[in-house]
Amino acid sequence: MILDAHMHAWRFPEDFDMPSFRSHTLPERQRDYPEERLRPGWESPPEGYLKEIEGLDIKGLIVGMRFGKTFGIDISNDWMAEVVKKYPEKFDFICAVDVEDVGAAVKELERCVKELGAVGLKLGPAYQNFKANDEKYYPIYDKAQELDVAISFHIGHTRPKTARLKYAKVLDLDDIAIDFPKLRLVVCHMGRYSFEDTVALLEKHENVFADISPLAAFAGLDRRVLSPLLPIVENPYFMFVYPLMYAMAQTRDVARKLLFASDWPDLSPRNYIEILKYENMKALLKEHNSAPIPRATLDAILNRNWREVYPQVKKGAKKG
Repeated sequence: MILDAHMHAWRFPEDFDMPSFRSHTLPERQRDYPEERLRPGWESPPEGYLKEIEGLDIKGLIVGMRFGKTFGIDISNDWMAEVVKKYPEKFDFICAVDVEDVGAAVKELERCVKELGAVGLKLGPAYQNFKANDEKYYPIYDKAQELDVAISFHIGHTRPKTARLKYAKVLDLDDIAIDFPKLRLVVCHMGRYSFEDTVALLEKHENVFADISPLAAFAGLDRRVLSPLLPIVENPYFMFVYPLMYAMAQTRDVARKLLFASDWPDLSPRNYIEILKYENMKALLKEHNSAPIPRATLDAILNRNWREVYPQVKKGAKKG
């Protein structure tokens, strides 16, 4: 079974703080759009994902968001748990907490894991305006370690205007990995655009992992996000992504710590899976005069690496 280790489902507009969303996230030209005009671009119901993965042996890991003040999205942990209850063979979820009240955050994390069945925690230091390695937040990490659940950090590039990039430093996770050696940490989106720092953490710490959700887009292989922004030419940016994948697979021995993820609805999990299949990747690499990435590496990214990070995820999702 493939685990899509980072995908989104939410209700529009119920999970949106619309004033914050309009002010901080939407481009200026769209801020006065009525909700119905925004809906096609921002609606992401779980049923849309189910339609996308129909026929695939895949399970989606819905990641929580408590980013209302900067991004304008706050997703209810209870709602995500209801989605999992409704579609237990196709979804699990990672909860989110408000870190402003650390004591309350610890209690909510414990409730989500013990009562709602969350398999991890999602935090966004830049979105939530906190420094990840500030010891003030260590009780949250201690509780996650006690509960044996991973923490996913959206750390690195963050778009909303009021999200402070001084809190987006990937290497802040180094302190957490040292101080909580049994706590599994996942760098979301490979810490874009601090890829080298992410590789350094993966190589240094056994308890640090990363999802690869942006790589297909950056390589120009999935145009869902890039088509409005970049010229349409065949695979123009592949050379930026391939050396990174090759180095991790061949020289740094950290490809075993990479997790397949689509960041749906931004990328298509179906398209991404096809891209990562060995024969397809081999053909692309040959086209660009590059050495192959081993079949075992690609197979592990798709099918096995997630099991070390999320042992609580129930295996055996049915196709369709």
